Amino acid sequence: MAPALRGYSRYMKTKFTPDNSNTRTFNPMFASLANFSPDGGLVLVGGSVVGNTNISQVWDVATGRLISALQGPPIPVLAASLNMDGSRIAAVSLGGAPWVWDTQTGQQLVQLEGHADLVFSTRFSPDARRIVTASNDRTARLWDAQTGAVIAVLSGHTGPVNSAVFSPDNKRVVTTSTDMTSRVWDTETGELTTLLQSHAGPINAARVSLEGAQIVTASVDHTAKVWDVETGKLQASLTGHTDSVNAAEFSPDDTHIVTASNDGTARVWDAKTGASSATLAGHSSWVSSASYSPDGSRIITGSGDGSIRVWDAVTYDEVLVLKMSTGQVRSASFNQDGTRIVAVSIDGTPRVWDCRTYRDRVNLETR
Repeated sequence: MAPALRGYSRYMKTKFTPDNSNTRTFNPMFASLANFSPDGGLVLVGGSVVGNTNISQVWDVATGRLISALQGPPIPVLAASLNMDGSRIAAVSLGGAPWVWDTQTGQQLVQLEGHADLVFSTRFSPDARRIVTASNDRTARLWDAQTGAVIAVLSGHTGPVNSAVFSPDNKRVVTTSTDMTSRVWDTETGELTTLLQSHAGPINAARVSLEGAQIVTASVDHTAKVWDVETGKLQASLTGHTDSVNAAEFSPDDTHIVTASNDGTARVWDAKTGASSATLAGHSSWVSSASYSPDGSRIITGSGDGSIRVWDAVTYDEVLVLKMSTGQVRSASFNQDGTRIVAVSIDGTPRVWDCRTYRDRVNLETR
């Protein structure tokens, strides 16, 4: 039997309503993960174990309608992502190889075989032609999303590769590792083009600017760093956080960067100079995510204190506080057109708010 979609490694209880008449309580042994499609139209909730079955579900964000339920053996799901139009899921279970699934039918299409150890992340390219995976075996791999064939093995890291992301133009992949380096690879040839080396601790995440000229990396060493994509030259060190930096994102116009840290703050920086523009203080626990609205007018942060906060991206005033009913927030963001806020708690419970009223649009915990 094929490996199951893998669930988030937290042992908490989650509730979802498969139809609109009753609430199903999932086994608390394995809690869920939740990922949103790039266009914000779908949410993937995965990894809850009911009896001897692992159930992952795809929901329509606008209506709360359950689109499909993917079932497999009771094995936790470590990573899952949707392609741009939400028609395919790439997911990997604990101890198994990644699979590509059809969202509507739940059919397993191709298996991505080749990694020698746990796979930590799966991600589609923006054009949906390729998938990149990051693994504990110290490699990342590029795959053909249709056939499952290996395009390239990205080898060179001396520690586990914990994340891999595509550039917006599909031309590059950026990997991060516990070896304190980030590396840039050509997606056509699989060749290493740039080594980014300056951090003093493992690197948690990396993002490429929309124009493709800069990369920002976020590290356990309390800093984020900005790099030139072509030369690998360090352009700026973003210093000021007093704990691990969990995430870093560019503004839509690439002029600013927002970072999220375990020190309970988010910070905004000038992307060219590295100068600090603002400290967004208000959370009482670690900040797991920080990102901009599509029009760049707002910043949204999610925290371990169970709140989602929205900030004015010009004045940096706090304009809204939303609360999750199930505790710590794993991530929060605007959807692609900025009309909704989507957030997921650390137990995998997703919530959606309408940005016009800031009332719950869809609560997949109680519908």
